[in-house]
Amino acid sequence: MRRLRVLAASAAIALASAACGQTAGTPEAAAEALGADTVTSIEYGGTGRWFQFGQAANPTLPWPQFDVSSYISD
Repeated sequence: MRRLRVLAASAAIALASAACGQTAGTPEAAAEALGADTVTSIEYGGTGRWFQFGQAANPTLPWPQFDVSSYISD
């Protein structure tokens, strides 16, 4: 999990530095700048569609589609 946080922090710093025309630092410097050592959880969210797997109502019809207007997982 720590590697994921450091990688995410490093990528964020690299993108920000590239946008400013600066060179990127080390992953450790990025983690320190973003305070990644104090992160204790992560939250994902999004929207989209999911399909009910199993048997469709008719063999020629696709599986039922359901829209997901909001999803948050912590």
